[in-house]
Amino acid sequence: MSHYVVVVVGDPDKLAEHLAPFDENVEVEPYRHPVGDWEIEYAVNNGAPAGDWAAIAAKLNDEFSDSGSYLADDEGVYQMSTYNPKSKWDWYVVGGRWDGFWKGWQRFHTGRRVPSTPVNVTRRVDIDWSRMYDEAAEAAGKRWDEVHAVIDAHPVPMTWAQVREAHPVDHQGARDAYNGQAAVNAVKDLGSGHPAWWDGPDEYLRPRADYAHAAGFGAGMPFAFLIDGEWIERGKMRFFGVVEGDTEQDAWHREAHAIYDKIPGAAILTAVDIHI
Repeated sequence: MSHYVVVVVGDPDKLAEHLAPFDENVEVEPYRHPVGDWEIEYAVNNGAPAGDWAAIAAKLNDEFSDSGSYLADDEGVYQMSTYNPKSKWDWYVVGGRWDGFWKGWQRFHTGRRVPSTPVNVTRRVDIDWSRMYDEAAEAAGKRWDEVHAVIDAHPVPMTWAQVREAHPVDHQGARDAYNGQAAVNAVKDLGSGHPAWWDGPDEYLRPRADYAHAAGFGAGMPFAFLIDGEWIERGKMRFFGVVEGDTEQDAWHREAHAIYDKIPGAAILTAVDIHI
């Protein structure tokens, strides 16, 4: 299961109303849901003639469905579903794992303003982007230093993407090759409380200034926005943090900044921890 943060624009007292259309628990009228490519491939690899939708449906029913839920017509193989096709969450809470998502300004009628405590609900105009950038960039620079303190004594590692390119079919071989690198093992010395322990050293291979800037630029950037009923997201969040159709991180941050810029300054934003 996955957690991610969505910024909901609108009256926070109507948060449930804003999120309701995207509830995974809502059943809709039955509709035709085409089966996945892997299911077609499985059936063909196990004896069903390619392109014979009836035979493929029969094979899938034999293997996976006692109720005969796989159906076929001239367009292909499908199942009838009542699953909400707009579903994005099955549970949510304001803030949650992202408690204090924004740092902002407290404004007075005199025009004076002072830094506020971190908040989960704010007007867009009250977000202190400069402070968020500076604090995130400073923290990122420290992380970069910590990682390079343990990896610089070793050869520069191949990134996971480079290793996968070198092992396009042998997935286990790719994992073994990546995890066998001295620098990848060295970050384990930082302990499980350090992000690099989980993610490896890949993102720290860029220059320190670039890494710190990317972190600062990404401060306050959510995975998705919900604006006037439209769900705008970096990609389709699946289970275990896997993102389908993921947008490259820096590109998404640029897009997210542009979205923020178009939101009226007086609009109220709520940072919501979403679970799916």
